[in-house]
Amino acid sequence: MQMKTNAGSLADALGIVGGLVQRRGNIPILGAVKLENGTLSVLGGVGMRADIALPTVGKTRGAAAIDCHSLAGLARHIPRDEVVEITDDSSLAVIKFNGSEYQLPSYAASDFPSDMEKVEGDRSAMDNAGFAAALKRVMFAASTEEMRYYLNGVATINLDGEPLVVATDGHRLAYLSIPFMPNGAEGAILPYEAVAFLAKRKHEPKASVYSPDERRARFEYDGLVFTTHCIKGTYPDVARVIPKLPVPYARLGRLDAIAALRRLSSLDQFGGNPVVLSGSDDRLTMVRGVGDSCGREAIPCVTPQLGNFRVGFNGRYLIEVLSALRGDAVTFAASPDDGGIGSSPSVITADDDPLRIVLMPMRI
Repeated sequence: MQMKTNAGSLADALGIVGGLVQRRGNIPILGAVKLENGTLSVLGGVGMRADIALPTVGKTRGAAAIDCHSLAGLARHIPRDEVVEITDDSSLAVIKFNGSEYQLPSYAASDFPSDMEKVEGDRSAMDNAGFAAALKRVMFAASTEEMRYYLNGVATINLDGEPLVVATDGHRLAYLSIPFMPNGAEGAILPYEAVAFLAKRKHEPKASVYSPDERRARFEYDGLVFTTHCIKGTYPDVARVIPKLPVPYARLGRLDAIAALRRLSSLDQFGGNPVVLSGSDDRLTMVRGVGDSCGREAIPCVTPQLGNFRVGFNGRYLIEVLSALRGDAVTFAASPDDGGIGSSPSVITADDDPLRIVLMPMRI
């Protein structure tokens, strides 16, 4: 194998995909980066693959699979405008630049798995539709529990004819509308690691390809193709969780509430004890007791229709929910017919923000 490229492009490409690669002592090829025909390819730990086009100098020949972390560590410290020559012979790759020479572990390129190279399905032009940005906004609500693996990601669903991205861990649920449903995407669940990769990109994908039969998805950027498996399983019917026609019961300043909750979190970083919210006389009182310690906060609040109320929430979840929203004021709403505010899921929204979050109450 022989290839020449500039150090800056090599370092940038490895910086983009390096986070996907896991060190695999027992299967070293899975920790390698494959170089072939000016394309740099890596595999991720949960069924992901990324392919990046590299600018090359002169002709390239052959293919090589080189330890990714070693090559990335070296490339970061080479002047960006240097021409780097990479050759491979047997179990060693040789990297040369400006009179310097390094030898790194390499493996047979033919052993690099090829099952993620193609995704068969209908291609959808994304047209900067904000799909990745929507994934990023709801991903905080995804579960990390292995027992509920089908919640370990973000799903694309239709709810009453509206295409949405949605994430939930069973305690909170975040959903956001998207302009259209990509072909084949309905019901697909992108794993959290794949969502995180898409969320880190500075630009939206140009196109997507979903394959329901293979449970795979591909996202195309300029010079980058990212492929991921989709989680096997059926996403819960979120329509059963979202309150129908919720009635607002509190309106308050978002930043004031976050600041108060963070002070209350100093008691023990929000263990299992709830934060109790009580509203009356245009004031919201937040109370939390932990053993012999107790904290009480009061901030302005408008109780539009339902009057006085009392409800308990997980404090850490509430901070994350309010931090995920945008805008100065947030509104809490619930269905009083579903057992009252204290036992009904609350829909939390912010002015001029399309993100909707449902938060389950705690028993108090």
